[in-house]
Amino acid sequence: MYSFISSFKKLGGVIYRERSVRTLLVALALIVLVGFLFSGRREPGRESDLVEERFWALKSRFLKAEHSVVLCGDSRVYRGISPAAMNSALPDFKIVNFGYSAGGLDRLMLKSAEALLDPKAKIRIIVLGVTPSSLTPFAAENEQYLSLMRKPYSEMFESVYFLPIKTFLMPIFPREIKGLLSGTRTKSDGYHLIFHDDGWVESWYEVPRPEEQLSIYEARFRLYQVSPDLCEDLFQVVREWKSRGIRTFGFRPPTTQAMAALEDSMSGFREAEFIRDFRNAGGVWVQFNFDNYFSYDGSHLEAESSKRFSRNLANQIRAYLFDQR
Repeated sequence: MYSFISSFKKLGGVIYRERSVRTLLVALALIVLVGFLFSGRREPGRESDLVEERFWALKSRFLKAEHSVVLCGDSRVYRGISPAAMNSALPDFKIVNFGYSAGGLDRLMLKSAEALLDPKAKIRIIVLGVTPSSLTPFAAENEQYLSLMRKPYSEMFESVYFLPIKTFLMPIFPREIKGLLSGTRTKSDGYHLIFHDDGWVESWYEVPRPEEQLSIYEARFRLYQVSPDLCEDLFQVVREWKSRGIRTFGFRPPTTQAMAALEDSMSGFREAEFIRDFRNAGGVWVQFNFDNYFSYDGSHLEAESSKRFSRNLANQIRAYLFDQR
């Protein structure tokens, strides 16, 4: 009797283990299948935090000193200038966007931008998007840039080079499965971000909110004003660059007329004086009609305006470099 019971238990154990193995194999097959089904449906936008992490890690830690043009400034630069669009007028130039959220035009960021220039390039250019906010002590804190630089290198490496694996293993939510079964994409909140490896973030609202940012900047300028010391430090760096053959172009990024009026009245920015001193330091100042471009939130250019502005900026740089000889 004991022998019979013992044999029955062993048989049950074998069956149980086989069922467990089969269940495990089926589960793994389903994971792989669903992963492949969704891997091509996840757009490089706001819905993918992993893509955004990769974008900032790449920009902050893995760019090389191989560029002939480096764009520097705050979010109006990184959302407002497409290096790829600039290449239509400057096809032989390797261009990168080195803008950051609330980025300052202080010596730290200026020198970090310079470090991305190719020392062997015949023409080396730094392009500065000068906003009143970028010249305040608030921007000089460079919170986003410094927080990224403090992250462990191994974590940043993983974000850049293991994105496909991490994306494949991302959790899949019921709304995504519903969208797959119904043949429709899940709805966003109407805000879109597409991250490009050249440092540009293509962005827009489905329904524009052209006054959204006004209250934010009003509150900021009540606490922080344009710093004369930061301006003078910028001019000194421009002089240093000129002495070493680096050309500096500056411009005020287009936004709404309402935002420009608020900045002029509250920030302490004196544009005419700044332009004069910038030119005296050896910089080239280029100007644009804000009415030719559209801001979706009262601060940043929507995608098509950003591309058009990028081409116009590149044409002005090209005209200065080649057409005035």
